[in-house]
Amino acid sequence: MNPWIVLPTLAVLAVVFVMLPVGLAVYASYGRQKLVRCPETGGQAAVAVDRYRAGLGAALGTRLTRIRACSLWPGRQGCGQACRPLAEEATQDVGRAA
Repeated sequence: MNPWIVLPTLAVLAVVFVMLPVGLAVYASYGRQKLVRCPETGGQAAVAVDRYRAGLGAALGTRLTRIRACSLWPGRQGCGQACRPLAEEATQDVGRAA
């Protein structure tokens, strides 16, 4: 068998059956805004994570999460986004909050 056919085929299979599903699952999980406690103000904030960057980072095996929108902005637009780990762990969606 020709290795120049087998190796690219294995790479394509890895992308299709491993990286793509992981990236799409993370992309889908960040579809709604999450409620988190702001580390700087201590108050509740609704944050939206950049879904594309998060999905791409998960597919590549790294964290590329970035907050795309926050209910405390524009007043705190220049914040350091210290709530990113909280947004990754948050399970309560804003749409379902009581």
